[in-house]
Amino acid sequence: MKTPSIFRAMTAIAFTLTISFSAYAQVAKTLITKQAFVAVTGISGVPDKATADTPLTLTGTVAPSNATNKTIEWSMVSAGTTKAKIERGGSAFSAAEAGTVTIRATIANGVAEGKNYTQDFTITVSEPINRAAALQAMRTLQFVAVEVIIDVPDKATTGKPLTLTSKVTPENATNKTIEWMVHPGDRTKAKIEGNIFTATAPGMVMVRATIAKGLADDKNFFQDFKIFVSNIAVTGINGVPDKATAGTPITLTGTVHPSNATNKTIEWSVVSAGNTKAKIEKDGNAFNAPEAGTVTIRATIINGVDDGKNYTQDFTIIVSAPRLPITRPK
Repeated sequence: MKTPSIFRAMTAIAFTLTISFSAYAQVAKTLITKQAFVAVTGISGVPDKATADTPLTLTGTVAPSNATNKTIEWSMVSAGTTKAKIERGGSAFSAAEAGTVTIRATIANGVAEGKNYTQDFTITVSEPINRAAALQAMRTLQFVAVEVIIDVPDKATTGKPLTLTSKVTPENATNKTIEWMVHPGDRTKAKIEGNIFTATAPGMVMVRATIAKGLADDKNFFQDFKIFVSNIAVTGINGVPDKATAGTPITLTGTVHPSNATNKTIEWSVVSAGNTKAKIEKDGNAFNAPEAGTVTIRATIINGVDDGKNYTQDFTIIVSAPRLPITRPK
């Protein structure tokens, strides 16, 4: 009767040991598995060039080589204008047009359990050789070169803005946008902003018109023009005194017309003093005549008509004798 009890006890002990050993083995296996996980650190060898309308297989080398998870899933980040696509769940890449594409490689649980590894790559898609040649030939056939620029103004006035109008021929030239510049060494102090020309001094100005890609896709068109800048000429002087008294100095003044004339500084000189012995202080405007009579004076404005051409105008001053004091008889 005791033997069965002993047997049952021994059986229970063996069962308990079996369960304990199995649990320990499971824990050990879990620990070993966690300690053995190797994270992805990078992907290389992904193709970076493709040709439009030519399928490309996306491949890549995962590092380190003993990473726990190495299966790459490809996806599109940005197709740009290429109309690129990747077959769903696959690695077949294709693009219909040339351009730049950004793709993404994803490795599920690549960094850690529950944390994926991702890396983006750029693929440059080029036109097929035949298509590229055809497009270039088409552009060449359609290109119309600039022949000449006409109707550019050749006269300007100091201080007055001038719009540089022009006409590009032929009218159907492919590129017709003009950029203007003043040649170095100009003494008129000319400048161009956009197509507005201004100069602050008279003279001849050389300007250049440039049309980018005006002759060919890689060759600019340029043409030089002369612009002659002149002053705003003086047309007259008035308001000059015409009477004086012998022995009494007067100040010579005058109003220059037009009021916006480029040069308006008057220099005075005596043309004919007659018998008045009149004189004007050198470089001044103080007139004095010791004797009565008629005096002719001249007003000169340097460069008053144009560069190198003075404006002159003569005036007459009647000099009268001073009045003597009246002496009453005693």
